[in-house]
Amino acid sequence: MSAPKAFVFWTGADGNLWQAQGQAGEKLAGPFHLGMGELGSAPAAGVGSSSSNNYVYWKGTDGNLWGAHWNGSRWVGPTNYHMGQLGSGPTVGIAQNSSGPAPLAFVFWQGTDGNLWMAAGPAGDTLDGPQHLGMGELGSAPAAAATLNDPYVYWKGADGNLWGAFTNGTVWTNAMNLGMGQLGSQPTVAIHGPTANVFWKGADGNLWQAQGTVGEKPAGPFHLGMGELGSAPAAGVDSNGNAYVYWKGTDGNLWGAHWNGSRWVGPANYGMGQLGTQPTVAVFG
Repeated sequence: MSAPKAFVFWTGADGNLWQAQGQAGEKLAGPFHLGMGELGSAPAAGVGSSSSNNYVYWKGTDGNLWGAHWNGSRWVGPTNYHMGQLGSGPTVGIAQNSSGPAPLAFVFWQGTDGNLWMAAGPAGDTLDGPQHLGMGELGSAPAAAATLNDPYVYWKGADGNLWGAFTNGTVWTNAMNLGMGQLGSQPTVAIHGPTANVFWKGADGNLWQAQGTVGEKPAGPFHLGMGELGSAPAAGVDSNGNAYVYWKGTDGNLWGAHWNGSRWVGPANYGMGQLGTQPTVAVFG
């Protein structure tokens, strides 16, 4: 199998969509200016069954959900999905569709009422929604990942702890307090098989992790260090279960670290100039 690829996106200092890509855990090519007009939030990204298909969503300057996708030869978008006013930037989990060829996109955001909202449908196509999931008032924008048809969502609660909710494809659980003490940022999550890896910027500014079986209380928190982060982190995982984490550094550049199967490697400065927001990452392979 070829080396896993990382596709990293962010809102640039000019407000537009930017990208870097390459072998996960190695120096990335870029930055590449994708345009799309001015974004109203940090983007969220996912990858389909092929590394040729990337899907990016964001809150527009008009407050609506917008997106674009790479169809294997060109970028298609920007597209307005008309979900009304988002209260935060979105997050997305891309899942292989067990009942069809097209991957499914599960897009979540904090609503203007503070609760959790969702839109879902074929990735890169029309989404159904918005759907109000409730869960009480969130303390941050949510983070999502998906396996087959089942999405998993995590967020910083109004009490500062890590919270989550999950579905078996038909029924959502109630909001679950997963503890972990005071988070310093919204979380990010990467799922491989039955294992969820959740990361966040701690109250001390460093990188922290919780890990465990999806849908259950994870073990942690684990202090990974890496020095002071300049933003919330973004995480992806390869087919071997190795996690890759990226963030905006205190110097404004793109930084990252990865688990090589036995230890954490990093932090590494990937350059890319001044990021305007925290990054997002999709890992394939």
